[in-house]
Amino acid sequence: MKEKIIIGSVTYAIKAKKELEKRGIRARVVKAAQKGVSGCSYAVEIDQSDRFRVYASLDELGISYTRKTDLK
Repeated sequence: MKEKIIIGSVTYAIKAKKELEKRGIRARVVKAAQKGVSGCSYAVEIDQSDRFRVYASLDELGISYTRKTDLK
């Protein structure tokens, strides 16, 4: 299953993707088109099995994320 982690700006979403891939985590940048998300928000889409590694990596890199959602 995939999971979206909402980053915010496209710049930080791309940075997150590049840094995650350096750590062996597959990620792709997607538009975060969801109810309740305002503005031009972007997300990284990852395999749900990698989520704890992703959260730790983003925290270590100082990249803030605001919300996560499961994709069905």
